Amino acid sequence: MEYVLLGILMFVIGMVVGVVFLTVVAVACSKKETGNQDNFYEEKIEQDFMKGARK
Repeated sequence: MEYVLLGILMFVIGMVVGVVFLTVVAVACSKKETGNQDNFYEEKIEQDFMKGARK
């Protein structure tokens, strides 16, 4: 049973790290393309991420 919980924990951590990594890449790409809207996108992504973390 402990191994199952450990596996689930590792999976969840991997998912979170993957989402954060993709978010950072997306923000970096949007900053290169547009200089004036990056703050709006950063705030929106952070809000969406926090909503997902609360569930």
